Amino acid sequence: MGYAAIWMTLGGVLLAIELAVKLYAPQSYLPAAGAVVTALVWQFSPIKRRCLNRCHTPTELAAFGAAADFDALRFGVTHGIWCASSCWALMLSPMLLPRGHVLAMAAVAVLIFGERLEQPRPPCWRCRGLGKATRIVVARARIRLHTRPKALSPAL
Repeated sequence: MGYAAIWMTLGGVLLAIELAVKLYAPQSYLPAAGAVVTALVWQFSPIKRRCLNRCHTPTELAAFGAAADFDALRFGVTHGIWCASSCWALMLSPMLLPRGHVLAMAAVAVLIFGERLEQPRPPCWRCRGLGKATRIVVARARIRLHTRPKALSPAL
């Protein structure tokens, strides 16, 4: 519930921004371009890395009783805050596009998935993206290529 509450709150804010942009600049790519520039700066920032690192931080949870319920709620809220903090700019960019929201959101989802696979690193200005996800896809492709059945030789 805590995680969902954070994302529902952020979703409301992002939808309000989208509505304002659609009212004042319908069919314009300029707000989307501004959001993409903001998302790129955010992607490279040490603050984003700090938020991602906090998303990866495991916490101890009580196993039974009211303490377990409270810990689960607290974990959901804190994890939701760090997750939403790291993803807000990427989520806003596709929403402001006049066309192509679904394709852009799919690309953002792949990027966010790739980020979640990475290990925590020290905060600094650096490009982050699909490093580990790309390595996994390439490794799976190599395995597939090497385990393909040999083609049957033609009968003479």
